[in-house]
Amino acid sequence: MTISIIVPIFNAEKTLVRCINSILAQTISDFELILVDDGSSDGSLSLCRRFEQEDSRIIVISKENGGAGSARNAGICVARGEYLAFPDADDWVESDAYENLVRAAKETDADLIVGGAYFHNESSVGESDSQLKLMIPESFSYTGADNCKKNVMRLLPDSYLFGVPWNKLYKRNVIVDNNLSYKNLRRTQDAVFNLDYYDCVTSVCVISKLLYHYVVPYQEEKKYPKDYAYIRMAYYLHLVEKLQKWGVYDSNVKKYYDTRFFRHFWNAMCLCYEKQWNLTMIERKEYISRIMNNQDFSLFSKIAIVEEPLERRLNILRDKDVKGFFHEYRVEKVKSVLNHLRYLPNRALIRCLGENNYDRLKNKLKRN
Repeated sequence: MTISIIVPIFNAEKTLVRCINSILAQTISDFELILVDDGSSDGSLSLCRRFEQEDSRIIVISKENGGAGSARNAGICVARGEYLAFPDADDWVESDAYENLVRAAKETDADLIVGGAYFHNESSVGESDSQLKLMIPESFSYTGADNCKKNVMRLLPDSYLFGVPWNKLYKRNVIVDNNLSYKNLRRTQDAVFNLDYYDCVTSVCVISKLLYHYVVPYQEEKKYPKDYAYIRMAYYLHLVEKLQKWGVYDSNVKKYYDTRFFRHFWNAMCLCYEKQWNLTMIERKEYISRIMNNQDFSLFSKIAIVEEPLERRLNILRDKDVKGFFHEYRVEKVKSVLNHLRYLPNRALIRCLGENNYDRLKNKLKRN
């Protein structure tokens, strides 16, 4: 068996047929398709059972809901293929995707093979007709564990190139022999798994081919857990630990990731205004205060090196200035409102906002 293709499924009835059909239409046939229903409440499991009856290559696993990582782990336990692939149930693959990945794997004997992807925008009603962009990586390969680690930054800066599982082929024996699994995390579990997997590889191959169609979820449906800031911090610390171990954590890399992750941390603090969280103003202040006084965040604020536009916000975190955070948040909201309305003439703005509110917005921006 060459490939085990493991698909985690949760309430994916609307997109599942497209995903499965794209896999069954592959130009290679030496694969097994493991469909893991993760406690769906729609018709996903029935669809899986129907396909299982029609094609002997399909194996269906039904389990209680535990998240995509848990579903992938369940698939890994029964997989027999030399290589593993992890597409998502709301995406689809090109007909020659796995033929191209396997060919590269056989030619280079690589432990990790990476391909490119199309990105599609999902609308509020689940459609995915709008193509956003292409991710066409530069082709390269490395052999030798030290050489792979030394050149990891050719992969890492692009989170979609490195951090996701769906555009890759993994060697099953690397996962099994090193007892790797997806951690029980509500965010960043894919990136953590890839960091741990990359720590074990002795060869890597990237091919410059578009193989996968990724549907970017509709943003308004995204749900963030209330410990999201701490999840991001845990991943940041895990990443830094790996980069230091691999000997690539120089000053430029540090500044790049300090800046990048500080944006994540700041945005995570702004989530206290999420409607789904339903926090009072007092609870928002308590949430921000807990983050600012957290040991990891306090240490990060002292040693972080960020790009100049973010220094003011970093100082707010460094000074544990709760009032300063809310002031900065309000100023950014005002700027955002004016940015959206900037194409309207002043008279139209006054009609929309009221003359007093319009003058107040302009004055607030001038002061900041």
